[in-house]
Amino acid sequence: MGEYTLAGQPISKGIGIGEIFVYEEHGLELNRGNVQEDQLLNEIEKLEKAIAKTLYEIDDLKASFSKRLEKDEWFIFDAFRSMLQDEYFIEEIKDIIHHERYYAENAVDCCIGGYIKAIESSGNEYAMQSIYDMNDINARIIRNIIGDDQSKVMLDKISKKHVVGVRHLNLTLAATLGKRKISGIIYEAGAGYLSHAAIILRGLGIPAVSGIKFEDVKKIEGASVILDAEQGHIIINPVDTQVGEYKDLHKGGARRSSRLLFRRNKPTCTSDGYKVNISASVGSFEECESAGLKNVAGIGLVRTEMLFAHYKNFPDEQEQYAAYLRITKKMGHRPVMIRTADIGGDKQFDFLGSVDSSAVRSTRGIKYTLTNKEMFHTQIKSILRAGSGGNIAISFPMVDTAEEIREAKKVISRSMQKLLDEGTPVKKKLKIGAFIETRQGVDHLESILHEVDYVTIGTNDLLHQMMGIDRKKAASLRGEYLHPKFLRVLKYCIDKARKNNKPLNICGEIASDPTALMLMLGMGAVSFIVNPSKVEEVNDLVKSLNYRKIKELAEKALICKAIDEVKDLVIRFGR
Repeated sequence: MGEYTLAGQPISKGIGIGEIFVYEEHGLELNRGNVQEDQLLNEIEKLEKAIAKTLYEIDDLKASFSKRLEKDEWFIFDAFRSMLQDEYFIEEIKDIIHHERYYAENAVDCCIGGYIKAIESSGNEYAMQSIYDMNDINARIIRNIIGDDQSKVMLDKISKKHVVGVRHLNLTLAATLGKRKISGIIYEAGAGYLSHAAIILRGLGIPAVSGIKFEDVKKIEGASVILDAEQGHIIINPVDTQVGEYKDLHKGGARRSSRLLFRRNKPTCTSDGYKVNISASVGSFEECESAGLKNVAGIGLVRTEMLFAHYKNFPDEQEQYAAYLRITKKMGHRPVMIRTADIGGDKQFDFLGSVDSSAVRSTRGIKYTLTNKEMFHTQIKSILRAGSGGNIAISFPMVDTAEEIREAKKVISRSMQKLLDEGTPVKKKLKIGAFIETRQGVDHLESILHEVDYVTIGTNDLLHQMMGIDRKKAASLRGEYLHPKFLRVLKYCIDKARKNNKPLNICGEIASDPTALMLMLGMGAVSFIVNPSKVEEVNDLVKSLNYRKIKELAEKALICKAIDEVKDLVIRFGR
């Protein structure tokens, strides 16, 4: 048979070239009978060994990826681990074995099956997403009870030369296959774009396409294929010229570099042409180098306090100038927004000396630097000097009032005049921005907008303050930025900036969270600042979205009364 294609949906971008390997997990045959009284302890022992083995497998997968993934990409393994170590969960299974006299595998299936039925009957769309993970861990425990040598033998045959086809993809299967550094995955059902499995695959750089019927894949077992997860299809029995072209892309040769350079300068747009700006947040030159190689519009935030975090003394003008100039040159003509040091309060560094235990938020950010004028002048002068050789803008952290911006402008003016008097080249027309990260900043947004060229919403600090949680306990707020109250505050800021014809950036974890980004985009935000490791993922997500549809989604989210309602909306939207 000649060359032909099968089409699906791209889940993890990339190019895979290899041979189709069909991996089919065989059905689990559970013993539904009853155990004799004298065999109950044996079943308990089988359960305990299976739990221990499953726990080892989860830990092994997590360890395999700890250096290859961002921490927030493999946190799901910790959730699995917690379930396997939950004494209540294990005791519940043991009780079923004792009282019902069930075999261990049947007891596990009944216990987890009961959880799943309860979730299904609750009608909670958000909770229902956990069913995939519960089915996954259920099957893994049962396989470790009854043994599944056949699947292990199949897995041992898989190597990096294979594009693996499966019927249903879940998290642990994605991780298990990813550990073998395969060339790609194609599957019929299971992991969607926002699933844990998809996040793992993207983090590992393994191309994946969903929606391709498993029966069609079985027909091409052993065939040579090109998996084009950029477009969402596979080419079966490709001709030599196609293989050569895709190998250039796959191996990152000269043509790939030139194409990436071309793509880098193209704007990111939704599927219906809505233009979106994606820039990077960096706290080191190494991160800047990473951002420079990706499809990034520029550096939306240089966290200058992190550049000098380990200095014993606050860096002098020349040291700062050299650091800012290096970043500016790396980015070429692309914009670089430098934020003055966000220090003081609960953000303490060695160069600040001893920490005052009574330090409060009011001494942090722009307030701190305005009361430490010598330090402030030093930083402003170094930024002005670096700006003469690039596309630099400046922004101030934790701005509460317009008066703070007016004071900062005076420092800029005096610093610039001093440099000009010395005959030092400077950037004369410097765009000035403000980070809005407090309730007071939101309350005074209208007057602040009159003093600046742009604003950036620092969502992490703003959320912490709104929810009354200390920054150091930020982990407890994971996902809370979907709270309708917080969404309405962000919508207010977006509308105010638009009314005043001032650009607005969204910064913080919310900017790279797929669910939150969809809502922000639908609310009218067009500029997002993300971690360099998330740039490609966010670009791909934006390109997959339809602006008209997510605008409707955001309008519905804004009138919700609770966070679960928002999550339910998004889940239904993704179906």
